[in-house]
Amino acid sequence: MADIYSLGVVIVELVTGTKSIPHITNVLRRWTHRWNKSATRHQQHQVIKCMEIALRCSLQEPENRPSINEIIRDLSETGSTSGSISQTSLCQHDDMLGIEPLELRFHFEHNKQISCSVELTNETSNSTAFNILTPSEQYIAQPDKGIVLPGGKREVKITLQSQESATQVTNGDKFVVQSIKLKEGLADEEITDRMFNSKGSEVVDEVNLMVVYDPEKYREEEASKVSFVS
Repeated sequence: MADIYSLGVVIVELVTGTKSIPHITNVLRRWTHRWNKSATRHQQHQVIKCMEIALRCSLQEPENRPSINEIIRDLSETGSTSGSISQTSLCQHDDMLGIEPLELRFHFEHNKQISCSVELTNETSNSTAFNILTPSEQYIAQPDKGIVLPGGKREVKITLQSQESATQVTNGDKFVVQSIKLKEGLADEEITDRMFNSKGSEVVDEVNLMVVYDPEKYREEEASKVSFVS
């Protein structure tokens, strides 16, 4: 049954992007962002079902974990639209911050800062605070936190500090955009990291932005140097 437990861990990582088990509401909201807010009830039901399977696989007592046949049966049921779907479990996305793009592409250049932009859109009737978590000190987000007013937009500039070699940067770096609904009357400088503590009463949305590097221009520059020397 150790393999069943390991399967549960793998499913959690695939569905949530983390090894921990966040609340199902937060999981659904993350997926709704990935679906550009166009998630159907059936798609959300599939996410819920996968998390239920993962939790059962991760039970401490081996005899309480499902068999592989039960897991296959339950996974097969996620492809069916005939099952009942709990209305209370589904995620509403009319209060979510719009984030574009969800994939950050950097065109690597030798010893040069490179940048790209992320646009935050607030189509709700409430102000929304945001906080950008960078994967390492080689990245800078400007601004890294602030407020998007109702019906408004904010542009965040993501900059990669100059690097000597393309080997110093890797695909798979991950930014996290946190956002919460906000009471009126606060200014950008009043937004703090503590406001995004998931243990608080407000729902904190967290959306992953994956980094992809295109080192083609760098390779072309290196090739031209070699040709010049030879």
